[in-house]
Amino acid sequence: MITWIAEANLAQVLPQLAGANGTAIGSAAELTAFLEGRKSYAPTQEITSSILMGEPACRIRAALLLNALCDTLLDPSVQSSPLFIRETEDGAAMPTFRFEPLNDI
Repeated sequence: MITWIAEANLAQVLPQLAGANGTAIGSAAELTAFLEGRKSYAPTQEITSSILMGEPACRIRAALLLNALCDTLLDPSVQSSPLFIRETEDGAAMPTFRFEPLNDI
């Protein structure tokens, strides 16, 4: 999800993320691999979120994500929302959803 947010303006934020984290990150796939390797490291999370929130296009994507998540949580009976696809059958005790961004967002 973080890489999807960054992809709103990857050319702008990728060099900032690489520099701030002191590592080479040359693509969205490399960003995903880097973040997965440091997902429990708070300074990486703070640096990354600060950079992404400084970029207007990334803020818009983050808002889209949070709104879709809230819509899904408020009404878990929905089949899907703009960014989440239902994976369990109707009536499941605990419905599960998969994050699936649209290509046109």
